[in-house]
Amino acid sequence: NYDQTLTLSVAQSRAAKDLDAHGRYMRDLEARGRLDRAVEFLPDDAQLRVRAQNDRGLTRPELAVLLAYAKLDLKDELLASALPDDPHFANELASYFPAKAVERLPKELQSHRLRREIVTDVLANRIVNLAGPVFVARMKEMTGASGAEVVRVSVVAEGAFDLSALKARVDALDGKVDAAAQISMYTDIAELLRRLGLWFLANVPADADFASTIKLYRSGIEALKGTFEGLISSYEREDTLARIAELEKAGVPHDLADEIGALPLFGTSPEIAQLAASRGLSVDLVAGAYFCIGALVGIDKLRGLSRRIVGLEHWDRLAVRRLNDDLFAAQRALTSDALSLLDTKKPRADRHDGAAAAKAWVERNRERLERAKSFLAAVEATGELSIAKFTLANSQIRELAAR
Repeated sequence: NYDQTLTLSVAQSRAAKDLDAHGRYMRDLEARGRLDRAVEFLPDDAQLRVRAQNDRGLTRPELAVLLAYAKLDLKDELLASALPDDPHFANELASYFPAKAVERLPKELQSHRLRREIVTDVLANRIVNLAGPVFVARMKEMTGASGAEVVRVSVVAEGAFDLSALKARVDALDGKVDAAAQISMYTDIAELLRRLGLWFLANVPADADFASTIKLYRSGIEALKGTFEGLISSYEREDTLARIAELEKAGVPHDLADEIGALPLFGTSPEIAQLAASRGLSVDLVAGAYFCIGALVGIDKLRGLSRRIVGLEHWDRLAVRRLNDDLFAAQRALTSDALSLLDTKKPRADRHDGAAAAKAWVERNRERLERAKSFLAAVEATGELSIAKFTLANSQIRELAAR
């Protein structure tokens, strides 16, 4: 079908880059007795090493086999869990049947003897098609979560950000823009899902109600849409505008290019929404403090530089992602400290007041902030960022946030 063909095209575009992940997943499936590479004509480890040396990945037919196994593997995990029984997925069942059947037999469909299997099938297909064949395996590897837990947070992220609707807007550009531009946008959406999934796994209880959780974070996201230009630093603005210009040059309509270009910034919105809800403040105000503190401390620039670290292998990439997660946590802690300096007497505080609170925090902590920034400047002056330099710089930020 369309979505599966699309998923294969995206996976094929990243095949060389993702070869290590594909190899690890095949070895994992073999270790669990779920795959025989020889039977499926998939490359063994020696062949994978040769391909890596030649910067070649799995072929499209091989990726199709891996995609099928990824879906089967996830379906079995979901069926063994309680997730398909959640009332939230009643609509998934309805989407499986013709509209007339849903209209005439709603109760019968909800009590269908294959209800769990149908819900499982819909969920597994949708998540794997949206994020790729090794998305769930990578998330499990990084967090220790189960496949069902990964799907749970993916559903929350998808619903809060309305990612299916965003993907549909990219789908609508078939034949209108270059395929490479479309694939890059699908990759951006999958990367946002990964970032959000990691955050939701760490911050949202496993028994949280789907509807209320999605509603909370969607309201925060909607409050930030179209407002980032007035919030972010010049460093982040430069990267964002460059991405938007690249997409528009490829023929992507401005409104869609603008939204896709801002996706890396949207990865912070659940953090902002949760902090706003816990403090009883507006999302706009908290966002003002959050982005201002990130710019003044240099967190946004450090995070941006980390994306340019080259020559990373699997464990290096995991380390960089973990270090970036530490930076997000530090930025939240610093923002929370700054908000304690807020002028609570002002009736209609907004992002400017949030930024003022961040600046007040900087003034109050100038001495130790200058020490940290001096160290960061010394690291930057030594040339390209490495994992070792990033680790040391990260520790300075964490120490600043811990005091």
